Amino acid sequence: MIAVKAGNIIKVDELIVEDNRVVHTTDSVGQTGLHWSALRGDINMLRLLVTIGIEIDHKDSAHRTALYLASYKNHTAIVEYLLDKEANTSIKTL
Repeated sequence: MIAVKAGNIIKVDELIVEDNRVVHTTDSVGQTGLHWSALRGDINMLRLLVTIGIEIDHKDSAHRTALYLASYKNHTAIVEYLLDKEANTSIKTL
């Protein structure tokens, strides 16, 4: 999770090779690397995580998805990418 939050795509790629379950971990509020990539606008990291099979509609403790966070931060390219990958648009936040 630290490498994803830092945007270190090389380290994340190395970790995935060792054990791809690492990308499915969550932080203290239930956010995955996908959430963090969406918040930061890191489309390259987000694409990598989606490619290896991270759950695209994972909800954090407030029921926010990566799609919601990308939209909130006005990261249009990420919103478009997630919609293209069929992210659920009907999930309600708390």
